[in-house]
Formats: sequence, C-alpha cells, structure tokens
Amino acid sequence: TREAIALAVGAVDGCDYCQAAHTAAGLRAGLSEDQTKAIRADNPVADKLDALLAVARGAAKNLGEVDDDTWQHAVDASWTDEELAELFAHVIANMFTNYFNHYARTELDLPPAPALP
Repeated sequence: TREAIALAVGAVDGCDYCQAAHTAAGLRAGLSEDQTKAIRADNPVADKLDALLAVARGAAKNLGEVDDDTWQHAVDASWTDEELAELFAHVIANMFTNYFNHYARTELDLPPAPALP
C-alpha cells in the first residue's frame, strides 16, 4: 500500500525520480508492472485501494483538502479514520521527497518508470 501511495503522489507531483524508484520498490513489494502503471495513470486497480488512492491524490492536488464524496467513498471501502490519518503522513512524506527531487534536480540513476499509454 505504501508503494501504491508513493506512486500515486509521485504521479500527481510529476516526479520522474520517485515514480522510477517506487515502481521498482512496488514490483519488489508484489505489485505487477500493469498495476504500477495503472496507479500512476489514475486507473482502477482494486476497489479498496482505489478509494484510498483517491484520497491521497485529492490531498496532494488540493493542499490537503479532500472532498466529502471522496472521503466517504474511502470510509465506505472500509478505511478507518486512523488509517486515513496515517495516509496523510505518507502523502506528506512523499510530497517532500518529490519536491526535494524537483529542487535538487536529482539525476535519474535507476531505470525509468515504464511509459504510460
């Protein structure tokens, strides 16, 4: 789940380095290449995970604001308030590394994430 969050936030932030790193980590964590690409492209993967990633994307895109329908969809998908609060910590940590890589112009020193269609 952490790698899926990182992929979703990295895609929102347009961080090539983080998308590459978290694609590799996601593959090691058991995600398929198709799943990593779907997450980056905001395409469906699995209902419960999709609901969580919608909250992550909303928070990353909108300064932490998540609309009520998106939040309720995550709750309806069985994510607890505690899990959703923890999600925000992961979103913020990933935004920090994404923004830092933009600032530092970190050179890609690993294989790039697969191209999206």
